[in-house]
Amino acid sequence: SCPDDSPAPSCFVAFSAKNYAVMESVGNMLLPVRRTGDLSVPMQVDYKCRDGQAKAGEDFDAVEGTLKFEAGQEELKIAIKIINDTACEDDEDFFVELSNPRGIGQDASVVALGSLSTARVLIVDDDIPGILFFEQEVVEVQEESSNKKMRVTVKRKDGSNGVITC
Repeated sequence: SCPDDSPAPSCFVAFSAKNYAVMESVGNMLLPVRRTGDLSVPMQVDYKCRDGQAKAGEDFDAVEGTLKFEAGQEELKIAIKIINDTACEDDEDFFVELSNPRGIGQDASVVALGSLSTARVLIVDDDIPGILFFEQEVVEVQEESSNKKMRVTVKRKDGSNGVITC
């Protein structure tokens, strides 16, 4: 067998954190990607979104592409559109993965993925179903009444989308 004489990585690229959370109404989010170590040589890394509980096209616009770091550049951001809706739903997540880090040019330093090569993005639902309340706080009826029906009106405030069933 031949000895492995390739140099150890001198530049690493990764997300700044493992988990991110955004409100559903944020519009666009910017996901930071940082590199550490030898920043003197340009490099690039691929990225791609992957569904979790949140689904591409319904909850976020899936993006994929390549980030290109210039010499000396420490951080770039991935822009992802979060789709706002009016449905009351649980918080949902999706993932963004980094892959294929590589130096640019003949004198490129050896680059590698850092320990945080996958980021989880939690979309926090901000749609409230509203508050239900009785139109009248007290309703009095006669027990001996021949009319056995009673009308009680329930109203909703602070959230008027969606069907409510009882």
